[in-house]
Amino acid sequence: MRWTLILSAVAATISATSAFALESSMAVRSSLPPHELWKKSGDFCGMSAWDPAVERCELSEDGKQRTIVFFGGIGRLVAALEDWDNSSRSFSWTNLSGLAPVSNHHARVSVIADGQTSVLKLTASYDAKGVSDVEAKKTIDDAFYRGLCMSSPLLCSDDQRPLTPAEVVEFDGLSSLTSRRLTLRGYLRRPDSAGPSPAVVLLHGCGGFPEPLDENWGVRIAAWGYVALTVDSFGPRGLKNTCGHGASASDTALDPYQALKFLVRQEYVDPKRVVVLGFSQGGWLGCRPLSAVQLKQLRRTNLLPRRRFILSALP
Repeated sequence: MRWTLILSAVAATISATSAFALESSMAVRSSLPPHELWKKSGDFCGMSAWDPAVERCELSEDGKQRTIVFFGGIGRLVAALEDWDNSSRSFSWTNLSGLAPVSNHHARVSVIADGQTSVLKLTASYDAKGVSDVEAKKTIDDAFYRGLCMSSPLLCSDDQRPLTPAEVVEFDGLSSLTSRRLTLRGYLRRPDSAGPSPAVVLLHGCGGFPEPLDENWGVRIAAWGYVALTVDSFGPRGLKNTCGHGASASDTALDPYQALKFLVRQEYVDPKRVVVLGFSQGGWLGCRPLSAVQLKQLRRTNLLPRRRFILSALP
């Protein structure tokens, strides 16, 4: 009788937990050919720049361990590379520590050819730790979406119809470091309504990718009835990436104000309803207060907006 009770208790414990590891998977298309998308992933730290919650990624000397530091001092995630295969354009890793309520976390990234374009597939298996399976899976699924769809070279829309190209516009800019005048470029989308409409300035992260940002978020925001202007801060400056390069990023500090001033001068924009929405480093730039020198630069060049604006950021 005693052994029967013990076995019954063990069986009840097993049935209350997961019999198999949980899985998350996400496949996202890109307009880039596979070899170009694979280059964008860079090294083991490369894709971390796509996640707006990540402040920086530190790579070990041998390139086999990365430490991801999140904004706000909320913590860090340490992962070990398991394999890297350039021929099949894939790599896998295991998380050694992190913030998510999971354990035994193993993941793989693969870049797959799709005609002249490509698909990036991210998969992971893991066990729930201290939470329900549903909560654990939601945490990982949300992290997948944030890392692949917020500020990356990928297109996350479920609508497979060809996108109408954005209007490419140019407006006056200014280097925050040298006070050199330059011409900024942006991707403009207008809603179907007659207007004047509220407007949103979109700022990309340290990895760049203004075109996918426009196609992922500019299209969506315009469909909601807003004018959307996605700023390309890198192209006019010849920059590729400012992750971990504070000086290069600081040179773009005046871009949000220059974009705002461009928008409020347009007759189809309601100048009382204009906001800035930044992703990752773009969010930092959008919310960062200007120095006294930068304010003088704006006033001297007549680039300081005369109205107050709302600045917001992701994360």
